[in-house]
Amino acid sequence: MDVKKVKIVYYSGTGGTRRVAESFADTFQKIGMEVILTSLFHGQKQDDDSADLLVLIYAVYAMNAPIPVDEWILRAEKVEGTPAVVISVSGGGEVSPNTACRRKTIKQLQTKGYDVIYDKMIIMPSNWIVHVPDNIAKKMLEVMPVKVEKIVDDIMNGKSFHARQKLFDRFLSMLGEAEKTGGKGFGRKIIVGDECSGCGSCVKGCPRGNWTMKDGKPIAGDKCVICLNCFYVCPKHALKPGSAKFFVIKEGYNLNRIEQLEHMEISNEEIDAQLKGMIWSGIRAYLKNNE
Repeated sequence: MDVKKVKIVYYSGTGGTRRVAESFADTFQKIGMEVILTSLFHGQKQDDDSADLLVLIYAVYAMNAPIPVDEWILRAEKVEGTPAVVISVSGGGEVSPNTACRRKTIKQLQTKGYDVIYDKMIIMPSNWIVHVPDNIAKKMLEVMPVKVEKIVDDIMNGKSFHARQKLFDRFLSMLGEAEKTGGKGFGRKIIVGDECSGCGSCVKGCPRGNWTMKDGKPIAGDKCVICLNCFYVCPKHALKPGSAKFFVIKEGYNLNRIEQLEHMEISNEEIDAQLKGMIWSGIRAYLKNNE
């Protein structure tokens, strides 16, 4: 593929997708590509420059792309056949109910004139409901750049890839679109406890700009997309969900801590033993396949 300039657009809540986007940027730069890295984080400047290739990366929300990605595509200028790659990031992998999580986004890009040549899932440690053991989370972080290099190699060698979408997951994806609006209600119901020191970490850490400070205390608005970052960046653990309390992992979520852990050898047999059951099936397959 004749590519000299790559534009990477990404939306990240708790930091996993940001790390994936940065890995793509590093990999493209190592092979001599000019890279434009654009974050959809609230308040950050978004570069509108054109490129020879678009790579759109997002964490899966409600079996789809999150609202900021939809908004970015809606604002995007039309192009004529520019190749595009769509990468979703999840804690469960290419399994139900998320096999159709890129379907709508691909169609949206096609209406803008993009030729979507490749789509795939990257797994990062789950930031909601399920706590991932440290050694498994560390393994995910270590294999991620390897997966990214393979995808970039495929793209640069002209290989296209479209993951299989299960029919029922397409239906679930459509239901998930309706669920997106539930984020507003979830955000408004977040409880700010007496432990709050008014440090503003939730304000700075919200990728949607959903929090503001009033009289030294944070006030939630109606822009929440349930990324959960405000809960995890609060140093006092002062925020509590007013609904769907099981979303927030009680052990917390800190990728910086996982990155600082020493390398842990883990065999395929140990992966099978630790990750039992259907809920872990996508992760087992992903970690055991190093190609």
